Amino acid sequence: MDVFQWISDLADQISEQGNPALASKIYGLSYRMHVGDVEWMESAYPEVIAAAKAMKLPWLEVYARHCYMAVHFWRDEGEKALPEVISLFEFANREETRECPQSVCTTQDLVRVYGRMDGPGYVPERKQVIDETLARIDPSWHCFNCLNFERYEALLDEGKIDEAIACLRNLREKRERAGEDVIDDWYEYMAMALSLSGQHAEALSTLAQAEDVDADDPAGKVERALYKAWILARGGQLEAAREELPNFDDFLRARGTNLRWPQTVQILVNAGLYANDADLGAQFAQMLDRLEQGGCYDDGTSIAAIAFELALQRKALWSAGRILAAYERMRAHLRSPARLAEVSARLHAQLAANPVPAAPVEAAQLKEHIDALDAGAINHEFFIPWLQAACAQRPVDVELNRILAHMLYQQGAELEADAVLMACLKLNPADESLLDFLYQIRSRRTDAAAVEELLVFAEPHAPEFVLFTRARYAFRNEDYADCIRHCEAVIARDDTVVNTRRLLATAAQRLGDHALAAGRLKEILHHDEANDRWDLLTSAVVLGDVELAHACCEYLKLPVVPGSMPPTWADGGAGMCVVVYRDSQGRDVPEYAYRIGPVAAEVYEVEHPAAQQRYKDVMVFDASPLIPYPDDEEERKEWVARYRHVHTLREGGFQSWPMDGVGPSMEEWNAFREAIQAEGYGVWVASGSDYSVTDTHTNEELQGFYCFVAMPKTEDPAKLCATLERLTRDWAQPISWLVLAQAAQRNVAHHEAIVARFDL
Repeated sequence: MDVFQWISDLADQISEQGNPALASKIYGLSYRMHVGDVEWMESAYPEVIAAAKAMKLPWLEVYARHCYMAVHFWRDEGEKALPEVISLFEFANREETRECPQSVCTTQDLVRVYGRMDGPGYVPERKQVIDETLARIDPSWHCFNCLNFERYEALLDEGKIDEAIACLRNLREKRERAGEDVIDDWYEYMAMALSLSGQHAEALSTLAQAEDVDADDPAGKVERALYKAWILARGGQLEAAREELPNFDDFLRARGTNLRWPQTVQILVNAGLYANDADLGAQFAQMLDRLEQGGCYDDGTSIAAIAFELALQRKALWSAGRILAAYERMRAHLRSPARLAEVSARLHAQLAANPVPAAPVEAAQLKEHIDALDAGAINHEFFIPWLQAACAQRPVDVELNRILAHMLYQQGAELEADAVLMACLKLNPADESLLDFLYQIRSRRTDAAAVEELLVFAEPHAPEFVLFTRARYAFRNEDYADCIRHCEAVIARDDTVVNTRRLLATAAQRLGDHALAAGRLKEILHHDEANDRWDLLTSAVVLGDVELAHACCEYLKLPVVPGSMPPTWADGGAGMCVVVYRDSQGRDVPEYAYRIGPVAAEVYEVEHPAAQQRYKDVMVFDASPLIPYPDDEEERKEWVARYRHVHTLREGGFQSWPMDGVGPSMEEWNAFREAIQAEGYGVWVASGSDYSVTDTHTNEELQGFYCFVAMPKTEDPAKLCATLERLTRDWAQPISWLVLAQAAQRNVAHHEAIVARFDL
């Protein structure tokens, strides 16, 4: 059964009613959920939910809320997500929603939340609700896979590995009898179960049977590599496991914390193939903080136990004590904390048997001792308990307390660092180094109340600092008008300030007030900073001030065409770049463009017809790259810089149409691209090597091809139709541009036949 057909039909209906953007979001939710695109989900979800309520479409609400539950899981939310998942489950089982196919999916959401809270503790209830839901459907449903995977997870939490393997085999047999295949996740789950049963070679062979992960699913690639590394490590192929293991940042960005990364790392550490150092301690601290804050107590206690063992191995007793405290906090939230009582007792005994060694010097000499050491020789985990003792003796010592706070922060002990700084600040209320450090910590954790508390405390002691910091915080929160207001207040108190003017100018540019930005930048040009000239150049181009723009180019020694506006490279261009726009929903949208001048580019990427079309737009960008250029010279040769969009000077005035069908040969495509662009059109390929189509006449699977062609809005669609017919006439395989043909009322039946034949 195609449980997504109704969604596709609804999206088509909404698009035909004149809202293709909403239709695209509805259709895209399940795919973006699959590939782990959190940013897209956060942007699209509120609009879809609002539309579902306004249009009185309860099925759409069930579907959207189910898809968004994935975001809770990616953020490692267990108990934190419990109110939402209970509400969703109840809503999905009402009379008006129970027949919605995605109401079945909410059972998976419910049992996953309870599994993350305490998998072993909720096994009976998880199995019961899974079995009740399975009774509602048959094996042809896609959901039959997911529900059985949850049953498999419950069996593993019971320690019943053989039954878990049997569950997966039974799933496959029933799916095949229903004429359906299992999804790729089946191979991953089976591989892990086989490895748990000691069948590591069979596990690797099973994993290899899964299809390659899509190129546009980076999270899936990381997960697949992690599963392989975990199996390799368990099977003793340690060098191969180390090579396969994803790095920590990629792992954490994928789809939330996964127990297999710490398990694999522990095996590799014990084999001497992975560094057990303070950096690893900080990474474990980050995982534990996420899990505890989100209420994932089952994985949290398991990972804490691993982190504790690793901390003891490297003699990091401060970290071990902190980990043990987190372990006990999370254990207390389990349904039956007593099931881990023996583990708890063992960990406490191990810590008691390892007292913290004495500091190498007295408290008064500790800072000098640290300063004399090479930075690489300073182990934060060793020094923290010594610094804590020293700061207790010397609470007014700013430098000593700052060093302690820095080390705590580096090890993931953010709240402890905050407490150290605040205690010292109360004894040194006008010290701006303490104030700034504490502001940085609180603003990074987006704690507005804590930032305000700090600024209120500091105002009587450091009023100029407070004004400037309020400006910085407003800028951070994209409240540029408030930022400007505070900057002006700082300038009124001290007309010599420079950085305040720079911040004000940047905020003014973000608001589009380039006259204000240029005025404030001109006031500091005597400081002879190149970046000020670059920023002034940006505003000058937006303002159309040719003289000022070219004066900036002359100062910066930029080779531009005299008198050109925007200033254009004299040598014809500086290659490709990416300009990042901010759309109406606050989402960043990258567009490929040619950099035609120091701060100007022309878009050459063609967007989907439902998206905002920017092809041939000429825009001004901020010349500071959003991502710094790499240091490696070879990397720099291939680097495509990304810049922030500032202002659109001229709109291209194009619209796009999709082409779909069987892929042309490379020779056919190159000739087509060159010819279509020569005739004033744009073209952009949107498909990858993983896109295939099936010829229903021969049942042959062929390489698919999907692209967008841009034409001027003022042009008759029939002209583009005729051009495409001429340029693709000799292609070996058929291609369709049905929507364009319908608009032009030209050869519509021909394109409908292609769509039907290849099920496009």
